[in-house]
Amino acid sequence: KFRTIMHERTPASGKTGTNITKEEMAAIHNLKNNREITILPADKGRTTVIMDTEQYEKQMNEMLQDRNTYEVLKRDPTEAKKRKLKTILKQLQEEKKIDKQTYNHLIPTANIIPRIYGTPKIHKPGAPLRPIIDSMGSVTYNLSKFIDRLIGRGLIITVQPEQEGSIYIVKRINRSIRRLSLHGSSSNTLELNCIGPF
Repeated sequence: KFRTIMHERTPASGKTGTNITKEEMAAIHNLKNNREITILPADKGRTTVIMDTEQYEKQMNEMLQDRNTYEVLKRDPTEAKKRKLKTILKQLQEEKKIDKQTYNHLIPTANIIPRIYGTPKIHKPGAPLRPIIDSMGSVTYNLSKFIDRLIGRGLIITVQPEQEGSIYIVKRINRSIRRLSLHGSSSNTLELNCIGPF
């Protein structure tokens, strides 16, 4: 009976319904194709921001002009990095430090160059842009995900600031770092995430 009801309520095309009217759909389509505006997620707060494209590109170009942070390259380094990574992975496999499956997963196949874009910090005066690097499909993308999973197996400390004083929290973190060191880790990465600080 359930399958019969579902069949009767599902359009013949197999597509599900939508609660967006034709007028709203047309408006969304027009916004998407309007080259004069750029639609971006805000840096925080799950908010969508609509910026003037000219202003957005101006801010991004000004950011990239900072020669203390960014360097102009004379040639595309993608192929060289790809060859170097293949050599390193091959060596790791030959030394039995990674297996064949891991090697095949990490070996770079794409030549996509990482892209940069900015997300507006709407909580700050002037809404400056935070640079975000999108490396999906790049030479080191699979390697980055692999390393991230390894690091992610580290230690998670949960504290309740409203119940535990700051000195007690610092002592707990120090004890945890010493415990990691005793387990033979010579290099540790510590990340502190403050959830709901206000």
